[in-house]
Amino acid sequence: MSKIAPLAFGLIAALALACATTEKPKAKLAPAPSPAPAVAAAPAPSAGGSVSAGPAAPTLPIYFDFDSDQLTPSSQESLKQMAGYLAANAGSMLTIEGHCDETGSSEYNLALGDRRARAAVEYLEALGVTGTRLKSISFGEERPAVVGNDDAAHQKNRRGNYDLKAAAG
Repeated sequence: MSKIAPLAFGLIAALALACATTEKPKAKLAPAPSPAPAVAAAPAPSAGGSVSAGPAAPTLPIYFDFDSDQLTPSSQESLKQMAGYLAANAGSMLTIEGHCDETGSSEYNLALGDRRARAAVEYLEALGVTGTRLKSISFGEERPAVVGNDDAAHQKNRRGNYDLKAAAG
């Protein structure tokens, strides 16, 4: 029974201390109302033309890893979207521009930019885009997207850009 007395005393002391606090319980806030669902606006009527129901052309660059011409999964996804756009817009022409960061010589970067652009063109051809609608060009390190000599700038400069010429119509 002597073991129960210290345990009971500790329990009583803890309860007394808990009851003696002067802090008021915080009020619970009601959950914030959920926002109203977004309503898509109807396309504006055109003056004699029709609104294309096909996919939109991707505009963001495709990015590459350091010293690589291998397409990343996100680059492949962007190229798949571009292939869908080109399929829906038969007269459009596409040039892929290969770019590099400033690491390496100018000659090396021109060759790497060419390999990057060609990798993107070959991927589009594998997806069914006719090669006569595609071109590749390398700018190497000559046209940086971001000026800087740090990792963040280098990552933004290792890219392929789309130069899309829409079908005349």
